Amino acid sequence: MDIGKKYRWALTGLVIMIVLNAATLFTIWINQSDHDRRNYRSSDHDRGSMQEYLKEKIGLNDDQAESITDMRRGHYREIRTFRDSLEKNRRVYFEFIMSEEADNEQKRDSLRNLLTEQYENIEGLLYNHMTEVKELLNEEQQDKFEKLMLNMYFKDRNEARQQNRKAEN
Repeated sequence: MDIGKKYRWALTGLVIMIVLNAATLFTIWINQSDHDRRNYRSSDHDRGSMQEYLKEKIGLNDDQAESITDMRRGHYREIRTFRDSLEKNRRVYFEFIMSEEADNEQKRDSLRNLLTEQYENIEGLLYNHMTEVKELLNEEQQDKFEKLMLNMYFKDRNEARQQNRKAEN
């Protein structure tokens, strides 16, 4: 296998891993299971609902809850900018793939590198945000936070997989 093919496979693998990580972490933080939404969200954008939810599940005090809410707001503003830019560049990449010049390796690699860089930026922001949240928590709260995030993510993913399997049958 020549160097060019190895590079393309490595880059493709990196992009896929970054996309999966970004989607996973974003889904964990944003989404809650249906049960949690019904119990803790009186309206779609109830400011205090996440604070109350985290207070109950993790045992946050008022200062911790307020700090996390402020951090989340800032994080979402930052992420929104990157996601908007990423969406535009993904559209450009898709249009390139469907175009007559799709066999232009230099342009393809350039667009893929741009997307990879943007995914890395989003991953970095998410990593920094989660690290900041963890720094506010004591050891017991960190353990509860980790379990909560894992439970939300895997429960939602498993439910989605089960629904997809039912739809296929």
